[in-house]
Amino acid sequence: MSVCPDGSYSSVGSVSCDPCAGGHYCVNGVKGLCEAGTSAVVGSNSCSGCPLGTFSSNGYPVCLPCQTGTFASAEGSAECTKCPPGTYASSMGSVACIQCPAGKYASSSATTCYSCPTGTYSGKGYAQCTNCPSGTYAASHPLDPLHVLIALLARMPTQQGIRHAHNVQMDSLLHPGLLGALSAHMESTAMGTLGTSVLTVPQASMRA
Repeated sequence: MSVCPDGSYSSVGSVSCDPCAGGHYCVNGVKGLCEAGTSAVVGSNSCSGCPLGTFSSNGYPVCLPCQTGTFASAEGSAECTKCPPGTYASSMGSVACIQCPAGKYASSSATTCYSCPTGTYSGKGYAQCTNCPSGTYAASHPLDPLHVLIALLARMPTQQGIRHAHNVQMDSLLHPGLLGALSAHMESTAMGTLGTSVLTVPQASMRA
């Protein structure tokens, strides 16, 4: 009588050894079930912990990536955790959720952040937007370059605005002077929204 090599097993009365099935481990001819948070391919003599961003249930041959909107920040996870409100995970296999930027929000298990509607604002990592208090307003989403560009062109005379929209490239419009003004304004407003004060755009930022 011989003992089956590790990675294989046999049942009572067997005349040969069989490879250990996936999701199991076999030692000294005896088969065991891999626990949740681990996995094992066919012919294994031990179970391996799931890497970050993945999970498994009992008897899984492989670990599966976390779905979007969830994450696994520890090895050997038996399940993935939902992203908390104010954060999101847009990719499968995430190891952490990303905070929504100011001006956007997200509920639990979010796969993306959504822009606050006009008249509301949010800070970084907000689960919902807040109505602007009396005496203030938010007419656009300042962190979206497209909205900023539209707002700037809208302040110019019609023909001049059209000329800039068609003839001026984005990289020349987003001159360091303009980016500096936007950055300084956003740093001076804790709410991170335009409209709480007047933003003056340096004329040098625009090309005639």
